Amino acid sequence: MQVLIVDDVLERQESLTIALLRDGFQVTATSNMKVAETCVQCGHVDMMVSVESIAGKRAHGLALLAEYQNPMVSTLLITERNDADVDELFELMPSLHGLIGTEVSYETIEQLVRGSIDTVISVADSDDHALPLLLETRVTAASNYAAPPRAISEISQVA
Repeated sequence: MQVLIVDDVLERQESLTIALLRDGFQVTATSNMKVAETCVQCGHVDMMVSVESIAGKRAHGLALLAEYQNPMVSTLLITERNDADVDELFELMPSLHGLIGTEVSYETIEQLVRGSIDTVISVADSDDHALPLLLETRVTAASNYAAPPRAISEISQVA
């Protein structure tokens, strides 16, 4: 499984990269949107974890490009949003599996990513390929979101 991490907070990027490499995943990490776009265009990305914007450039187009390249991709977005607009993000990016607040601990982000990966693997391995079920289970992890956060374990309950 190929995971792309796009994050300009290098400590968080490093922590997540090391954790996923230890779990045996292939990981590409960058803080440059052009490099991320090239990775998506040239490779097969199964899971993308990205901040919402880097240097003023939004990751929405990157998520849509990843989805075009691989319709089964799952995206987690690290964002500062805490308003009613968060629901619009799920409509804009069908591959969006969850939103993570910027104040969430690195360990919690790692758990969310692992849960999302487990769900993608379970759906891909199932006979019915229930992608709509995967995309109906969404998670927000932050203390300041208007929508109530769901439990981390809910991600894995789809399979």
